[in-house]
Amino acid sequence: MKRIVISLLLAFSAIVANAQKFDYDVNFKYLFNNGSYGMSKDMFEQSTMINSAVLTPWLGLKLDNSEDVTHRIMIGLDLRKDLGVKTKFDSATEILFYYNLEAKTDDGTFSAIVGAFPRTFSEGFYDHAFFSDHNLFNDRFFDGFYLKYRTRKFYAELGADMLSLKQTNERMRFQAMTAGDWNFAGPLSFGWGGRFYYFGESELAPNTVLYGMVNPYIKYSPKIGLDRFDLLFGWIQTYQHDLGFGDVEMPGGASLVQHISNWGLGVENTFYLGNDLMPFYSYSYNDDFYAGNLYFAKAFYHTRINEFSFYDRAEIYYSRDIASWVNVKLAFDFHFANPTKSLSFFRGWQQVLSLTFNL
Repeated sequence: MKRIVISLLLAFSAIVANAQKFDYDVNFKYLFNNGSYGMSKDMFEQSTMINSAVLTPWLGLKLDNSEDVTHRIMIGLDLRKDLGVKTKFDSATEILFYYNLEAKTDDGTFSAIVGAFPRTFSEGFYDHAFFSDHNLFNDRFFDGFYLKYRTRKFYAELGADMLSLKQTNERMRFQAMTAGDWNFAGPLSFGWGGRFYYFGESELAPNTVLYGMVNPYIKYSPKIGLDRFDLLFGWIQTYQHDLGFGDVEMPGGASLVQHISNWGLGVENTFYLGNDLMPFYSYSYNDDFYAGNLYFAKAFYHTRINEFSFYDRAEIYYSRDIASWVNVKLAFDFHFANPTKSLSFFRGWQQVLSLTFNL
């Protein structure tokens, strides 16, 4: 690993020496996320804590092909430290590099990126039913490509991410994602989020699951003197096909997202009413359990089977920019679902503190 790092440093020096424009970036994130789910007996989510710091320095070359077109090649290292845990440099480091194209068109901008790059390149809205906050933090990079196009009233993105290749104990997995938003009338917009996931074979588990989720919605964002006021009315629909067992499920339900903020204080509420979005959650093939390997959202979406039920997530937060490149956020997330004979309406909560530095 030390030889690789030395080689990267030499490559950085060569880039700096020969570049028309030297480019750099520094990203740092500290996250404390404590999930307390004892009141639901840890049946859905395990009470866990993330207490980690991540540093990602970038160096590269920036070339302006013209006033409207810019090419960028970047090389970086992702360094993660789980605080309180002794971590070896080799296991905590990931090498990243990507090519990025930025181009202005007659009516908007087009962006493309390929390689191993930060998932923050994605700007679209994805409901919590797509990804959990733990997934977003632990899988901070995409290995693939992403395309974006933006005009004054329209935005669309499309990308693909290779998650793993087929090995003895590792399935071949990749995902494709799309999101967009069209402001068609005043405060009204039509938006969508979508994801296809190929949960492929491993040598020990030679079966495949095809998974798709779409979330079309209408967004209402009136200007009423607040920093943000968004109401999203949508539908979440999935298609899930286990080729090994031959099972096909198509659960779905209504979604409602409310996001209101002003002076740094905010409330975001995500409500789902429908069928169990994780019907294969308890499945396994040759002792290879699906669970969080197939489903990337919180297991609270594993609601009652074959009947409409709900899940609600309410977040209260305070977010403040200390500088244009530093943000601090304190949040409390509360989770609610249908009460049962053994579980109450309240399923647990999270305490979250984050500091983000993007130079």
